[in-house]
Amino acid sequence: MIVSVNTCLEEHLKQIDKIFFENSETKFGSEEEKSVFKNKWLAPYLKCNDLFFVLVSNDQVIGYVNGMLSSPGIHPEFAELANQFPAHLHINVSKYYRGQKIGKQLIEFFHNELIRLGISGVHIITRPDSRNVRFYERNGYQFSQVSECGLFRFMGNRLI
Repeated sequence: MIVSVNTCLEEHLKQIDKIFFENSETKFGSEEEKSVFKNKWLAPYLKCNDLFFVLVSNDQVIGYVNGMLSSPGIHPEFAELANQFPAHLHINVSKYYRGQKIGKQLIEFFHNELIRLGISGVHIITRPDSRNVRFYERNGYQFSQVSECGLFRFMGNRLI
């Protein structure tokens, strides 16, 4: 069942943390570095939690999807694109449940929520060579542009 993070138990929040870090390709030299990373990439979404949804089965977090209606801190090179695809999302699925269409289910749920809110498009930003590029392409993210520096790929999906 997909639920709002607002309804999650403390144990679920710990499981979200675990999934967040297991999906990160970042190596941490200290607990402080790990905390800074979490505060930058997860904590803002937990605080602004209207668009944070969690798939829970048998009291176990399987994965989550979250995002915001706009990207105020977006890379300047992608600012114009963000006007066309204003909302953005992040998704993570437990390594034990990958390949079972759970990511697709979470993205469809998130897209439907954005459509309900009248949002015209959504984007993600990833690394150009990341393994998740094909996943996003299979889930409707057709527009793609790599930054001039070659470090970022913007991918957009028109919803309405």
